[in-house]
Amino acid sequence: MSDFLARVAALPEDKRNLLNLLLRRQPVERPELAQAYVEPRSELEQRLAQMWCQVLGLQRVGVHDHFIELGGDSILAIQVMALAREAGLEITSRQMYATPTIAALAESLSAAPAPEANPQSPVADTLGSTASDPEA
Repeated sequence: MSDFLARVAALPEDKRNLLNLLLRRQPVERPELAQAYVEPRSELEQRLAQMWCQVLGLQRVGVHDHFIELGGDSILAIQVMALAREAGLEITSRQMYATPTIAALAESLSAAPAPEANPQSPVADTLGSTASDPEA
């Protein structure tokens, strides 16, 4: 038996079970939580739930499940934000912690105003002349 396997075998059972969960490649079942499972009700909630499932390694996530209670942490929140950005959604770390359920996060994203272009930004200068440009 290799040294690694001998050390794993010597671990207490709860630590071996945790190690098995961490090494598992397939998503695991949603943990027992105080709130009942409620499936996503909108397209946005479905997209967010898929991201959370992928990052948290779960088969399903309810819209009222708390991110931290599901095993989420700051590193996993960053991964969710990165997946959201790839999908065209802007989620801030403040939103992740102020609205830690899919339902609340989806509501926050739906209520957020669309970002406006700042005419004073350097980007506006590179996009061409404006009405205040004397050479226009």
